[in-house]
Amino acid sequence: MDRSLKGLFLPLLAVLLSISLFISPISSAPTDIARATFKRAASNGLNTLQPRRVDEGTPSGNTIPGAPADPPQPAEGDGSGAYDSESPGLGDRALEVKYRTIAAGAAARGFSDASRHMTHYLDGSGDDLDVSPERMLRDMANFRAAAKAFAQAEGASAYASAVATAKSSTASAPFTSSWKVYDYGEGQFTDNWYYAMGAFSYSVTGVVTVSIAGGKATASLKYKTHVFDRYNWDKGKKVDIGPFEFKDDELQKLHRTGLAQEYVIRGHSETQTVDGYTPTGSLPEPGTAGSRDGGRSDPGRDRGR
Repeated sequence: MDRSLKGLFLPLLAVLLSISLFISPISSAPTDIARATFKRAASNGLNTLQPRRVDEGTPSGNTIPGAPADPPQPAEGDGSGAYDSESPGLGDRALEVKYRTIAAGAAARGFSDASRHMTHYLDGSGDDLDVSPERMLRDMANFRAAAKAFAQAEGASAYASAVATAKSSTASAPFTSSWKVYDYGEGQFTDNWYYAMGAFSYSVTGVVTVSIAGGKATASLKYKTHVFDRYNWDKGKKVDIGPFEFKDDELQKLHRTGLAQEYVIRGHSETQTVDGYTPTGSLPEPGTAGSRDGGRSDPGRDRGR
């Protein structure tokens, strides 16, 4: 279809559908439509909800710490304002239908996570959404390299502590990194993850176990990769995708009128185990097990498992 015709057709369709919603209100958002997100400017702010801890016992009885406390929220320019603080009008309902309608095409293009994240926003629960770090590591080589380097550095420090404690026996040293931001300067996003999250925060937690016998040390490293993002919209920003312009101001309005709700995205990877770990060696590539794509026929993906 000619781009100019597309620009006329979709807004008209949105208005027609919104009139239908106005005449026969629907109590909950449709669940049988493929939806997508065009989330360009993600922030990595502090949410009042604390991260769920994902601790795992090791054979020696030690645990991998959970994710660190959420990173701080920017002082300004982050988020849409108070949720459900304005009464929605016909124009606001038209905006909701507009984004649901336009978003339908993104899922068909293979943007599965972008679709899932916008679906969650428009459904309006505000609940945290789990995401798969394994799939992110699989899809973005630069992120995979960054997580690997981060784990190597944190593991080396923990190794030194464990060696100092072990002396002639066995000792373990857990570690919890700070959050780092993976953003556009890293140089690589897939379209799916760009629209699903944009920039996001990541951290690593783990434990190094060192055994010393006959003056020789052997070690193992177990660690997890965590991701964090606040799914929100920032005033005055927009993104053009083909002939369509997506305005953060419009999507913010959906939050303030209660037709959508911002939320937090969290992800905790499975444990990566490195036997024969040395602080000066290069870690294997982070695992991507469990990195299969999920969709509406795969309900387990809705919980990020």
